[in-house]
Amino acid sequence: MIKGRRIDLIITLMTGYLRRFLDHPSYERPLDAFFGSADWRSLIDERAMGAKVTYRRLLDSYEGKLRAIGYAHVDDDIRILNSHEQTIYHLVFASKDPKGAEFFKKISRRKYGGQARLDI
Repeated sequence: MIKGRRIDLIITLMTGYLRRFLDHPSYERPLDAFFGSADWRSLIDERAMGAKVTYRRLLDSYEGKLRAIGYAHVDDDIRILNSHEQTIYHLVFASKDPKGAEFFKKISRRKYGGQARLDI
């Protein structure tokens, strides 16, 4: 990695699959690499005690790692659903520059065909 390089990120975060396979032992090492540490494993313990692992908890864990490496502006407002209206993934935008965040906010208010989304 080249120090000082400024790049915005758009990440497809498969939150539906993460939540589904979170407590499968065969995914521990890949998820350690994905999250950047083993901190996420506390969610497994909480789930075992009856707590619900929400998309928000997964997003917060991942986005916390992005912020730790300098991405001060993180947005996860775009959620993609399947035909049963269940979340498949979130698009996560990360930028070190407030202008990048502002630009993403503007373009994310548009649907694929160009029409503005309604915020209800």
